[in-house]
Amino acid sequence: ESGSPDRTSLPAGIVGALLENLAVLRSQRTRRTLGTMRTSDATLAGGFILLLFLPLLALLHPGLDAAQRYTEKRHLAELPALGWKDLDTWPDGVNEWYKDHFGFRSILFRWNAMLHAVVMHTSPLPDRLLMGKDGWMYLTNDKVIGNYHGQKLFTFEELERIRIHYEKRQAWLHARGIPYVLLVPPLKANVYPEHLPDRIHRMGASTWLDEVKEHFARYSTLRIIDMRPALLEGKKEREVYYRTDIHWNPYGAYLGYRVLMDSMRTVLPQLGPTTPIGAFNITLDVNEGADLAQLIALNDVFTRVTPKLVPVRPPRAVTGEAGALPGSAFFHAPAELFTTADTAAPRLLMFHDSFGLYLKPLLAEHFSRSLFVWTGLFIPDIVEHERPDIVVQEFMEMFIVNM
Repeated sequence: ESGSPDRTSLPAGIVGALLENLAVLRSQRTRRTLGTMRTSDATLAGGFILLLFLPLLALLHPGLDAAQRYTEKRHLAELPALGWKDLDTWPDGVNEWYKDHFGFRSILFRWNAMLHAVVMHTSPLPDRLLMGKDGWMYLTNDKVIGNYHGQKLFTFEELERIRIHYEKRQAWLHARGIPYVLLVPPLKANVYPEHLPDRIHRMGASTWLDEVKEHFARYSTLRIIDMRPALLEGKKEREVYYRTDIHWNPYGAYLGYRVLMDSMRTVLPQLGPTTPIGAFNITLDVNEGADLAQLIALNDVFTRVTPKLVPVRPPRAVTGEAGALPGSAFFHAPAELFTTADTAAPRLLMFHDSFGLYLKPLLAEHFSRSLFVWTGLFIPDIVEHERPDIVVQEFMEMFIVNM
C-alpha cells in the first residue's frame, strides 16, 4: 500500500527463469545442435532475442530510448497503484500503461505513421483519422462517420426533447432581457466533401446540422445560425479550413464572424457595422500546430498554413483579468475578458469551444465588455454573475451529439 509496484520484480523473475532453463544446455541433443549451428543462424537468433528484450531494457534504463519531440495528441495511460483493493483491475491497468510506455514505442509509432501516411497514403489510426485526397485529413470516430455517410442521428422524439431543453434556456434568458444566439460551425467534411476518401459514400444529403436546424425551423422559436453558405462561397477565394487540422482557419472564422454579427445586429442594432476584410493584412504562417497531424505524431511533416488576419490599426479591445467565476472546474481553459473604452456598447457573454478562439478578437471590438468561456456547458451562474446584454453559445457540428 505504500507506493508503486516494484518494477524490478518482473525482470528478476524473467532472469531467474532463464537461468533455471539454461540446464537444457546440458542435454546432448542441445549441445549437438549448437555445435552444428551456422554462424549466420546463431547471429539471427541472438539478434531476434535481443530485439525482444530491447523494449524492456529501455523501460528499465530510459536513457536508451531518446525522447521524441512529436507525440500523439492524447494523454498516455498512467501506471496504476497496487493495493489489496486493486488486485482485480491492476493487471489490465498495467497492460494499458505498458502499451503506452514500452521502450522505443514513440519512434516505432512515428515510423509506422510515416509508412502509412507518407508512403501508402493511408491512415495509421483508421478509427480516429481519415486520410483524404490532396493532403486533406479528417477526424473520424464511430459517431462522426455516420455524419459523413448522411445517416440520421436523432429520432423525432429525441429532437423534441432537444427543442424543449433549448427553448427553456431561451425563455430563462428572455425573462432577464437577454437574447440567446446558438451558433454551430459545420464539420470540415461538410464544407470540403470533395476531398474525402472515395470509399465514403453519402446515403443522403442531410447532415447532423441540417437535421437539428430543420427541426428547429419547423417547430421552435429558436434559430440555429448556419454559416455554411458563407463558407462555401468563401472557399472559392481561399481555403477556409485547415487541410491537416479539424478547425476553420482565421479567414473561415472571419466569414463566420460576419454571419454572427448580422444575426446579433437584429436584436442589438447598436453593434454597428462589421469590420471589413480590408481592415486586415493577411499573412501566411507555416507552422506545426495541426491537431490532426498531431494524432499521428507527424505535424512536422504535415504542416498547416495559417492565413493570419493582422489588423491595420491597433485593436480597441484589450484583455484583462476575468477573475473568479462560478463553474470554473468545467472550463477547458481560463476564461478570457476583453474591454473597450466605449462604455455605452453592449456586453457579451459567449460559451464556446475551440472554434470560438479565432472569433474572440473580432467580436470583442463591438462590445464594452466581452467574456469568453471555453466550456461545453451553459452555466447559468455565470450569466447571473456577468449580467450580459446577449449570450452566444457556440459548439461545432461534431458536438451536436451532446445536445
